[in-house]
Amino acid sequence: MELFPYQLEGVNFLTKRKRALLADDMGLGKTPQAICAAKELGLKKITVVCPSVAKYNWQKEFKRFAGLPAFVYETKEAAPACDIVIASFDAVRLYPERFSRDLDLLIIDEGHFLKSPLAKRTQCVLGKNGLLHKSRYTWALTGTPAPNHAGELWIWLFCFGYTKLSYTQFIGRYCRTINHGPRLGNRVQIMGSNTATTPELKEILKKFSLRRLKSEVLDLPPVSYNIFYVKDDKNFKPPPELKEKLEKELARLEELTGFSVGQELSDDKLLNVLHMMSQSVSSLRRYHALKKVAPAIELISNELREKQYEKILIFGIHSDVLAMVYEGLKEFGACLVTGATPSSERFALQEKFQNDKNLRVFIGNIQAAGTNLTLTASSEVVFIEQDWVPGNNKQASDRSNRYGQTRRVNVRNLCISDSIDEKIVEALTRKLREISTFISAALYFFKPQSYFRITQKAESYFAFVEERIGHQ
Repeated sequence: MELFPYQLEGVNFLTKRKRALLADDMGLGKTPQAICAAKELGLKKITVVCPSVAKYNWQKEFKRFAGLPAFVYETKEAAPACDIVIASFDAVRLYPERFSRDLDLLIIDEGHFLKSPLAKRTQCVLGKNGLLHKSRYTWALTGTPAPNHAGELWIWLFCFGYTKLSYTQFIGRYCRTINHGPRLGNRVQIMGSNTATTPELKEILKKFSLRRLKSEVLDLPPVSYNIFYVKDDKNFKPPPELKEKLEKELARLEELTGFSVGQELSDDKLLNVLHMMSQSVSSLRRYHALKKVAPAIELISNELREKQYEKILIFGIHSDVLAMVYEGLKEFGACLVTGATPSSERFALQEKFQNDKNLRVFIGNIQAAGTNLTLTASSEVVFIEQDWVPGNNKQASDRSNRYGQTRRVNVRNLCISDSIDEKIVEALTRKLREISTFISAALYFFKPQSYFRITQKAESYFAFVEERIGHQ
């Protein structure tokens, strides 16, 4: 896999530091930078500690970017003989003795999970008997190194050896605080960062941390299309009415496509067959989408809670799938648009999503919400399920990538690892990239004066183009 120039810079940064914090903005590819840096250094014994929902995505990324197998730790049983082990924060917290081996590299993904110095998982990873002290290299990755105030950086500066201040001394210097006095136990409340000492803190951070924002990375395409792999839950039980239909659909699908997990099948053959029999495999598609609801809610909830972005668009097909996602995320402020939503209400929800900071999640059916709406308040898009027609998926994701969008749009397609869902999602994502490349190339050949004249009337023109591409 090719890396962007800024990612190569990140690889170079990591290879020169035994303790480092890679704090790139979300969607800039911190995972491949860490994997490629490890490969360049020839590091063998690697442990990745990450949120549970991200374990299988790390496994796939090691295969994609380094061609290396990785073991995903699921139970308290000892891991087999595998150099690369991927475990959740909870696994390390519950079974620290299982991770006592000496390491070449410890990678801490979503490092903000360890911002509380007294938490047990922080102690197991960064404490005096933690994984940090068993590893030659330790790299922490997070897009939100200090989401609330500078005090959340103390854990990294102290553990990586860049400050000798205690936590209390650190927040006293780099944060604004209020002491509530003896009546409230002299409790100290952090009100924010101390702007007077911020330049000093930035100079210290430069020694071991690297952060780039999407707005600063000029060599990126306007939209990135990525796959995020989640675990296939073997214990998931489909609704009773689905079970019999699933068996018939899988048998018919294998008969028509010759599909089996691990077998190579061309994108065109797979997608053409599935499109032709889209009604007769609707239960199969719904089944896989239902299995992705729980990891999707876990993933997005973590990101919203940590303020990795302000707003997000979520697309799918089946009403029960979208309703479950809505229920799981409504605490963050969510709205839902399906075929049953009147047109007038759809545009009212569009305006509210665009202007109300408390409405952070827009959930939509691809057909009902995939055209006409402008949803540029978010640059993050997630597909729980996709349409068989790649052009329809592009139209949906382009609700974010429209006139007025000033940020790079990050599109993630959720995928169940090692299943037919993986084959379908990978094929659709490749087609989505092809369509995007084609459109970008076509627009390049407009004469400048014509192009700017068109952009002045862009809404009607591009709505027409999107409709044609989506149906031909």
